Amino acid sequence: MNFNNIIRAALIFIVAIVISGILYDCERELELVKFIDDYRSYKPEVRIEAILAPIQICDAEPCYQVIVRVDNSITIDDTTIFNGRDDNGNWRSYTDENGNGRYDFGEPLNDDLGRDGIAGQKDGFPARDKGEGNGKPDYGEPNVDEYDEILPLIHDSTAIVSLTNLNQQKTYPLVWKNIAANFQYLGRISDDKKENVYFSAYGGYVATANVIGLADTNDVFEFCVELPGRNLTVKGQTQLIPPADILNPGFPRVQDTLYIPYGAPGGIMWRSDPRSNVYNVRVDTVVSTSSGLEHLLVYEHPNFANRDLTAANGGIPVGFEPLTAELVPGLYRFIVTTLDENYGRYYFTSLPLKDPKNSNLRDQDGNVIIGIAGAMAATAIYFRILPNAGAKR
Repeated sequence: MNFNNIIRAALIFIVAIVISGILYDCERELELVKFIDDYRSYKPEVRIEAILAPIQICDAEPCYQVIVRVDNSITIDDTTIFNGRDDNGNWRSYTDENGNGRYDFGEPLNDDLGRDGIAGQKDGFPARDKGEGNGKPDYGEPNVDEYDEILPLIHDSTAIVSLTNLNQQKTYPLVWKNIAANFQYLGRISDDKKENVYFSAYGGYVATANVIGLADTNDVFEFCVELPGRNLTVKGQTQLIPPADILNPGFPRVQDTLYIPYGAPGGIMWRSDPRSNVYNVRVDTVVSTSSGLEHLLVYEHPNFANRDLTAANGGIPVGFEPLTAELVPGLYRFIVTTLDENYGRYYFTSLPLKDPKNSNLRDQDGNVIIGIAGAMAATAIYFRILPNAGAKR
């Protein structure tokens, strides 16, 4: 599943504090204790994402039709989560090429990049910052407090979770998996000025059987999450969403691959279900490895139905993704994921996370719970950027 904002609810206040510090004084470090009045009364709460994903683009197991994530939000001063240490032993110090026991400019820094996570320049910007090349992990460096360390501490694996097809009156229990899905994300810029692709996984409750069955887009599904330790029962409903249809963009197509001359204007278009006009677009580069083809993230971002194309299509949503100049000749995969109305509004909105128009989850007393019960469906097409307008290869 495309998911790069797994801990957004837990980190949103941290981001706000960081931004406020940057705006106030870009060269001054502000102590968190100065903001204690802003968060001292905050009580950690649960955040739930319950997603139907009957059609997924999966490169590796596991790959489930249904995933429910139950996460605990945290306070900004929770040092059990953000402890600034390399808890899983994957941080790499600089490479001491000359063996003199200290870092010298020009030696590979690896993960020892300092608090800004960027290699400093000798006489330019950015300059070396605190912690860079000091031989020990620091806050802000790669592989320090990264997803692999944080997520297991945020997940709640104590819930009792089920999914019911209300139309068919069938209930399916969901089971906890430490690894429910894998995801990729772009990391910090490395010494060669390129963004690295990182791989991580997250835990969740999944359906191990075909719970979609003969269901159609008119069937209503209800998620139920019980948390006995919190005396909390949360429910939310959603319906299936069909995948988008890739439209003919005017480029030659052979089976599942488009052939596009380098620098050619245009892009890829698709048509989606009338109930949704919100998408997630992803482009992967396809590389050959010893174990077969591998798909590595190039970029990923939200996308919305194009107003003019939708109007010309009688109001049926049509999306468009232009081809960018950064795509050099090679083989790529394009994935467009359609998000249902609830899921799309939850991720791409200015509403607060607990706004009743944003979340469709309610507890046994009718209170709004952070999160969403939603649906998504992905479809993909390959395209090859040709070095010129010559023959396909």
